[in-house]
Amino acid sequence: MQRLLFIVIFFVILVGQGCKKLDEKTYSVLSSYSNETEVRAAVTGMYQTFFSSYPQTQGLISMLESGNRYSTFGEFGDTYWNTPFYDYTVTPQEAALSSNWKMFYKMINNANEVMVAVPEIITDQTTANAYIGEARFLRGWAYFMLTQLWGDVPLHLEPTRSLANTSSVYKARSSVSEVYDAVMSDLEFAKNNLPNTRPNSELGRVTKAAAIGLLGKVYLTMAGKPLDAAGYYQKAANELTELVQLVNNGTVNVGLLPKYEDVFSTRNEMNKEVLFSFRGSANSSSQSNGTIFPWIMGSHGCYPLAPGQFQAQMYGLRWDIMRLFEKDVDDVRLRDGIGGRYASLSDPHVNGVADTVYYDTTSFVYRMKSNPNIVFGFLGLVKIGLGYTKWKSLDSWIGSPAGFQKDWIVLRYADALLCLAEALNESNQPGQALNFINMVRQRSGASPCPNAMYPVSDEASVRQLIKDERIRELIGEGTTILDIRRWGMLQSEMAAFRDDQFFVGRVKPAYNAKFELYPVPYAEISTNALLLPQNAGW
Repeated sequence: MQRLLFIVIFFVILVGQGCKKLDEKTYSVLSSYSNETEVRAAVTGMYQTFFSSYPQTQGLISMLESGNRYSTFGEFGDTYWNTPFYDYTVTPQEAALSSNWKMFYKMINNANEVMVAVPEIITDQTTANAYIGEARFLRGWAYFMLTQLWGDVPLHLEPTRSLANTSSVYKARSSVSEVYDAVMSDLEFAKNNLPNTRPNSELGRVTKAAAIGLLGKVYLTMAGKPLDAAGYYQKAANELTELVQLVNNGTVNVGLLPKYEDVFSTRNEMNKEVLFSFRGSANSSSQSNGTIFPWIMGSHGCYPLAPGQFQAQMYGLRWDIMRLFEKDVDDVRLRDGIGGRYASLSDPHVNGVADTVYYDTTSFVYRMKSNPNIVFGFLGLVKIGLGYTKWKSLDSWIGSPAGFQKDWIVLRYADALLCLAEALNESNQPGQALNFINMVRQRSGASPCPNAMYPVSDEASVRQLIKDERIRELIGEGTTILDIRRWGMLQSEMAAFRDDQFFVGRVKPAYNAKFELYPVPYAEISTNALLLPQNAGW
């Protein structure tokens, strides 16, 4: 068997996490791969690109969840990274743009290297194609994200092994259509070659169900802005219907969990609702390789704190998001998704029982039920936004903002069902769409539709229900801004902004067409200005 010198750029590999985390081996920059065990380590290492440096993943949530009608500041206000994204003052010099651009391309280059290495080492075609399918899935997802965030982007479909090879390093931007062609090709290959299920030792590695679900979401996105290729609605419906059929006949171990809150539990990670996630892993010797999301997004008291530690909720939600929920109906997403009311894990207990924290919609602060005079805030803020209780964590913080063993869920079955509902509705099947919307609603305790709040009867009314339902179910999970853009709703979204969702001294932004995409990072343009022009308006 030929021995292949294999460059692996920027791996951050975790060791010794047992079956909870992927089995990985640390490699140097230039390594020799000679057997399947080493290839497997390289493949699983691709996933850790996402958590290789927590500031970039923190910045990604800014890019995906700030800047909508419900986004505002948390206890830490605008003292940290989300500010330029929630009031659209971002510039090409913003560090989060550069770090995430680099992160996606690191993942792509790692995938390209695996795709070259595998045929040299593994002779069994089925086994080789499964590894290649995994690499192509991750490459397809990375390009799907890149083109949604930046539009036209360079396509690197072969590994870059030397900075001296300028034709490989510096490429012109490919059109959005060309990028989507590559994404579809990658995901079709992954769908046809990934296994239906994984053993417990491989939980976190993608399966056929993940590829089908992501491909369906790609088709749905292509049907919207900027391509406006409406024919892809039916392709999305076909793909996602296939996923539902595989779920119903038990071919894949996927489905809605009975309890919404269990989806996010650290005691139940990689449950059957999770199609694709990145596995946060932190320990005393690797404190920054977990996830930062509970620290920056969780409502006050949503995780236990050791003495001397503090919570830094930087993201918040306007209180009027609560109006999206039915009155006098116990929709658990108001408790276990956003923090309208919840049991505190770390603040004062009453008679040995965790006290209830509730959001006061008149003073815009959190209060303890047992003693409403106990008010949570920081830096002398008069008011704070709602936090995300779906990031509630039973793991104690181990000394780093990214010290949580909390997975970042990219795609789950509830999202796929809502995508299917949307694809069906846009294909003139609103009645069929309601069936899948109601599966998601009833799991949370919401009333089935039609109901008094949603007397839906036609495509337009079902369309609005789907948009609201995606907010109720998925806000804080990296879908909000991308949904707004593909729906062509950014201008109306910004028109719905209110002065009080911005800090004193910060101005409510007005819509500009350039906000439909983020600016290409200055660091990238400065080294490749001829082939990588800036997005319009920036």
